[in-house]
Amino acid sequence: VVVRDGRARGVELVDGTVLEADEVVLAAGTVQNPLLLWRSGIGPADALRDLGGAAPTVVADLPAVGRHLSDHAVVTFAAEIDPSTAPDDAPSLMTIALTSSSPDRVNDLQLTPFTRRHPDGRRSLAMSVSLQVPDGEGEVALAADRLDGPPDVRWPFSTAASNVARLREGWRIAARVAGASELLTDAGRTQVTAALAASDEELDELVLA
Repeated sequence: VVVRDGRARGVELVDGTVLEADEVVLAAGTVQNPLLLWRSGIGPADALRDLGGAAPTVVADLPAVGRHLSDHAVVTFAAEIDPSTAPDDAPSLMTIALTSSSPDRVNDLQLTPFTRRHPDGRRSLAMSVSLQVPDGEGEVALAADRLDGPPDVRWPFSTAASNVARLREGWRIAARVAGASELLTDAGRTQVTAALAASDEELDELVLA
């Protein structure tokens, strides 16, 4: 991001080309947005200076850039369904649902059902289970001495037992939804039965895999 007189005035590309703009919108994602700001000299001044020879000129000392990192952890449940219910020309994704992992958590899980079309003609009802508001937060920063190197991302998702337990419950909710769909083949019903019979320990391993 090119900053002049305290305002973003455009962006500089990797090859040095500068694109002027009246407004700059960063939409590179949870990890890449703060990294772009760091490369632009916008972030915690001390950390930017610690980059050594690669350090950009600090144009704005904003200690929160790269902190308070959070993201959605996702697991996906799937069970086979009657292929006739999902023909090739049918939509793969039609709806999204919110649900709660426990009475004290409101709409903290998102279920995204979609069709998996297997090469051998089988079909599966898959549901990604996304944890919307995980407990805890992390940080993202540039690695020392390299502006273009791999980022240093720290997100202690698995250290909060509540995160794992909530996704575990979401997996079971997805299995129950699939079991109630009346679309399952015999193989699909077996998959649902096995999922609902799995122990907490087995599902925790799946969540953390």
